[in-house]
Amino acid sequence: MKRFGLLAWVLGTMAFGACGGGDMGKVKGFLDECKACADKACLEALEKKMEPFEAEMKAKYKGEGKEKPADDLMAAGRALGDCMDEQGEKFSK
Repeated sequence: MKRFGLLAWVLGTMAFGACGGGDMGKVKGFLDECKACADKACLEALEKKMEPFEAEMKAKYKGEGKEKPADDLMAAGRALGDCMDEQGEKFSK
């Protein structure tokens, strides 16, 4: 649960793949799953499920000379990061 700040940054710096699909579709799917989590185990499983996608996004968009992310995808990534943070706080009490 410690990686939510990094996760928000990584997901917030992704680019838009296709309308409703690609990277954006994945982020929206993860956001829906996050909102549906009812316990800490669910949230931890989601974090693990997102690890390969997170690594893919780092390789694709992090660093000089890489394409820049679209604003709408950055917003979706921040929303996902916020959800993960909020759920993490809720389940840590």
